[in-house]
Amino acid sequence: SEESLCMDEFLRGKVDAGDGFVELSLIAGFAKMKAFTEDVQVIVNAIKDSDLVHLNQDKTGVGRRFPLPDKDPDASRVVFISGLNPGADQAAARDATKQFGEASSIRMLRNYAADDRPLNGTALVTFSTDEEASSAIDAAPFNHQVDGETLTIAATGLTAWYQTLLKKRQGMKRKRADDQTNTSNKKQNAVMEDYPRGCIVAVDGWTTGTTVQDIKDACSAYGKVLWVEEPKGDDTKALVRFEDKDKADAATTGIKDKQSATLQATVLEGEEEKQFWQRRHDSMRERKKG
Repeated sequence: SEESLCMDEFLRGKVDAGDGFVELSLIAGFAKMKAFTEDVQVIVNAIKDSDLVHLNQDKTGVGRRFPLPDKDPDASRVVFISGLNPGADQAAARDATKQFGEASSIRMLRNYAADDRPLNGTALVTFSTDEEASSAIDAAPFNHQVDGETLTIAATGLTAWYQTLLKKRQGMKRKRADDQTNTSNKKQNAVMEDYPRGCIVAVDGWTTGTTVQDIKDACSAYGKVLWVEEPKGDDTKALVRFEDKDKADAATTGIKDKQSATLQATVLEGEEEKQFWQRRHDSMRERKKG
């Protein structure tokens, strides 16, 4: 349908690349199609009986019988109408628009979101002239009587209707992106709320050439060291992750008492500690992406 195809960039790309046709092998591989059949010949037979799609010459691809609105040479004569009763047929659509001119063709549209895909009271009406189409659009919304019931019929040009669908698609894409961002932020915030407090000790004063193992060996005297973030460049400060806060406190006190002449130790706290864990979390996330 126009609604679904304009929102499916992948399939629309295949349609454009295939001059209006999509390979049957691709269609047969879709999960929804597999739920019905995996037999390509069954799909071919169904397409032969369809009023909406048809096969290409070598019967390896399927395409629409009706062009998409942005490819329709008769777009100026086509009007989208809504407001008919659900289930209304072509005769009902013709009756609702006959005051503006005789329709040369009518396509009733369906609600593809519903399992049984019922007719939803909307249609694409092609008039004989541009003037007839314009008169229907200019008169909208207009009233139409059906069995004593007054229906209010809305009408818009094909191009304007299709632009509305495209805007809807763009809005849905933005919403999906926002939802993904919000989900990511919630997960990130949850991680940041759960980070272990008081376990990171900044130990400054290491000499050039000191290795991570040297730092780990020196600090392990105060408790189990999980990992060490070594000094960068000319920096002399290493960040040491102890098993828990008690070990970190013991290391801070021990280093101050025993090696105050060469090393200074401070437990990361508050915003400094939070920023460290944020940076580490972001770094790990980027590595996973890579």
